[in-house]
Parts: sequence; C-alpha cells; structure tokens
Amino acid sequence: MARSLGVALLSTALSLTFGCSFFQLEDKDLETPPKKPAAAAGTPGAAGVATMGGAGGMQSASGGTAGEVPSTGGTSTGTGGSAMAGSGGSAGEGMTAGTGGTPATGGVGGDATAAGGMSAGSAQGGMPGAGTGSGGATTCASLNAMAQAFAGHCYLLVTMTASWDAAKSACAGMNGAHLVTISDDSTDAFNAEDMFVYTLSGMKDTWLGITDGGMPTEAGSGAPYTWITGEPNPPADAWQDKEPNNYNKPCQNQQSCYEHCGYMVENADDKWNDDLCEAMKQYVCEWDMGG
Repeated sequence: MARSLGVALLSTALSLTFGCSFFQLEDKDLETPPKKPAAAAGTPGAAGVATMGGAGGMQSASGGTAGEVPSTGGTSTGTGGSAMAGSGGSAGEGMTAGTGGTPATGGVGGDATAAGGMSAGSAQGGMPGAGTGSGGATTCASLNAMAQAFAGHCYLLVTMTASWDAAKSACAGMNGAHLVTISDDSTDAFNAEDMFVYTLSGMKDTWLGITDGGMPTEAGSGAPYTWITGEPNPPADAWQDKEPNNYNKPCQNQQSCYEHCGYMVENADDKWNDDLCEAMKQYVCEWDMGG
C-alpha cells in the first residue's frame, strides 16, 4: 500500500514536472520574435532642373545692299532686306549675327531728312539698326552733282536747248528747283548774282524765270515782266535798251506771235531781252538753298 502510494506520488510528480516543462517549451516557442528596426529613410534626390534647349541666336538681317545674304545667326541665315534711307541719305549697315544685334551705324545725312539709316529688310533675326545718322546742311552736290554754289544758292546750267515752258517744267522736276531768277535784295547782290549766272551760262542766250504771262498769239499789253517765284521785279537797266518790247514775229506754225519770255542775251554785256516763248535756248535751274 505504501509502495503503491509512493509510486503514485512519483508518477504524479513526474507528470507535473513533465507537464510544466512541456508548457514552458510551448510558450517559448510561441513567443513573437522581436521586430527588426526600420531602415532609415533615404535622403530625397535633388529635383531635376528642367531646362529648355538654348534659344538659337536670332538671325541677322543685312540692312545694306538689297538682297545681301546676312551672317548666320543661330541655326539659319537671316533674309537680307533692301535698305532704305531718307532723302539723300544712304542706308544704315545691317546687324551683327545672332543676338538681335547692336544698333547699326546710321545712314549718311542728306537732305536734312535722312532717316538715320533704318534697315528695311524683313529682319527675321536681329532687329533693324536704329541708326545714328542725322541730316546735315544741304550741299549743292547732294542736289545735283554738277550744281554750282553761290551766295547760299545752287545753280545748274543745262546746255540742252528747250522752249521756255519746257525749261521751267524741267527745273521744277529737279528736287524743287526753279528756272533761274535774280534776287534784288540790294543793287550789289543783284549785280553779283546776275554776273555769276551770266558767266555760268558761258555768255550765251539763256532762259530766265521771267515773263509777262501773255499767250503766244496775244499782243503785248504793257504788263510788267515778273519773276516766276514772286520776287521783286528786276531793275529796268537789267534789260537792253527799249526791251522788253513784246515784238511781233511768226511762230513755228507761221501764226503771228509775240514775245513774252525773258532771257540773257549772248555776248551782250549781261543784258536781257524778250523772245517768243517757243524759242529754243539753254537754261539755268536754281535751288534757293545749299552752298
């Protein structure tokens, strides 16, 4: 009995020991393993800089000779443009290639209205040069290469003969000139200009811008001879003796005509006469400017 009780107690002790060990093992096995520390967040990469392709250099337009191919700007060549200038002024130079350009040097000053050499080309690239030219004092050469200067005026001898009306029209078509007149600001000024024109004419028959306004077949009415510019009438002693007289003689069509237009007489000591306005003579054009 005692042995049986001991065995039973031993069995119970073993069972309890074994059971406790078993439950300890299972708890250990079921324990959640510790979590690994989270990895540190990486440093954000720098934002990429969005860049546009570099703008190609702007083209350059040549403001010089019309149609001239300008220098290359960027990827293509500018279209050459025709140059414009103010009256008497040459056009400004074109632009430098690429960047739109430093303003070009302006045109040479001409008839006091030079545009400063503004380029007229279709500038698909560089901007037209602003130009720095300015109109200067008018010279006789800028009005006509053969014009002569005297006392602030310019004079041009035309040796091709013409009727008085044709000569008047021809002068008016030359940059604002007129058939020559002789001013009467003073006796000395009149005599000096009169002699200058007479010498310029080669002392040959030369139309003057003076008339009594009569029609070819109209008899003289005694109307005074006046300058076409409205300047004061010339002194009487500028004419030859008993001239002007509206002398009557046949026209080219044989009609009866009268003298109504004045001229300097060849080799007559710088004296004047009147003649049929259809007569053919050389003439002098005058600009009331320049020097």
